[in-house]
Amino acid sequence: MLIFSKATMKIIIKQENGPFLLYLGLFGYCSLYPELIGNMYRRQTFFKISRKTENYFKTYGLEPQMKQFLDLIFTQYRNTIGEQTLGYISLLYQHPQREKSVKRFIKNEKQQVFLSYQKIKNKELKALASFHSSLLKTEFFDWLEKLTTLDIERKSTKIPKIKRIINKDLTFFGIKKPIIQKIIITPLNLYPFQAASLVYILDKEIIIVSSEKFHPEVIEHEFLHLLMNPLAKRFLQKFPKMANLIVSLSSLTRKETYGENPLYLLQEELIYSYLNFKKRKPLNYKNFLKSLPFKNEKQFQEARKNNPLFRRKCERLKINSFKKFLTKSSVYYQIFLKNPLNDILYQFYKSFEKEKTANPHLDFNHYLLNNLSDAIKIKYNNFSSRTITALTVSS
Repeated sequence: MLIFSKATMKIIIKQENGPFLLYLGLFGYCSLYPELIGNMYRRQTFFKISRKTENYFKTYGLEPQMKQFLDLIFTQYRNTIGEQTLGYISLLYQHPQREKSVKRFIKNEKQQVFLSYQKIKNKELKALASFHSSLLKTEFFDWLEKLTTLDIERKSTKIPKIKRIINKDLTFFGIKKPIIQKIIITPLNLYPFQAASLVYILDKEIIIVSSEKFHPEVIEHEFLHLLMNPLAKRFLQKFPKMANLIVSLSSLTRKETYGENPLYLLQEELIYSYLNFKKRKPLNYKNFLKSLPFKNEKQFQEARKNNPLFRRKCERLKINSFKKFLTKSSVYYQIFLKNPLNDILYQFYKSFEKEKTANPHLDFNHYLLNNLSDAIKIKYNNFSSRTITALTVSS
């Protein structure tokens, strides 16, 4: 029997006006005031829609109440509220029934901003409404709505494939009962980090804010947060001494993206390693070379131009050409991408799959909580020994 059915979980492609308006406003703010954004200024403007949107804001500016709200966030609060908190609050726009779920999330996960929750919520919802009203009769917004309609039609054709992917994941992890009622996937959304997606998890639904380009594996990654986030939290609660080891075993690139937060690193690596495992493609130097998104000088230079993180890494290693990148690719991989934590989890999934063959009812949650700690300790000890040996030899 399929785990995924109309009677259990539903997948819907529809626009969520709250996140859409928030990220559109952030896009405008990024375009006009990049010096105030800092690390949040991550957009990639080489998409056609992005360029046209940027031109709109540079011509007409940002609606005053939205600008005033974002000034508050980035100047008075110095971006301590965080993009995720703003995103969760935006879900309340036109959906007040979500208040309980949103408030609980912020109280549990964002305790440092909870005292400001009511003030931020009121100002954000007023700014979204004012911004929305200012856009409604513009040709620019009509154009975005037409693109949105087309994107809903296009993404709706992918629903059967997404259902099959998710059902396979749930079967692998031994989940037999529905864990959520509804999965909402948004169409066109111009949020700053456009090449990926993000997820908001509520009590009865999850909202995946998908990017301008649509990749089912990215949607799968976001869905898997529903499974892995609580599991990673339980693991670290049971084994708090594992926190430092997880940070030590994570790659530099992961830490640059998610910070040195053991919970975030474990959540993400549980997902990345599982997706690697599904494809039977471990994270190693050989597969890194095979998966390079550029194959010649022109493509390499475009990657440097369009990806600030990649450009900074190349500058650090004095790489300015495709030929030099190939020469230094091994060093690049060792410094930025080598990821012992990913190796541990990849092998852990292999072990679980083998055990599951003998015991089809094996539950992944219990298996991880009972076995992962030892697997990390063994790998960490081996990793530390090799590192000390290498340092001794080099000296």
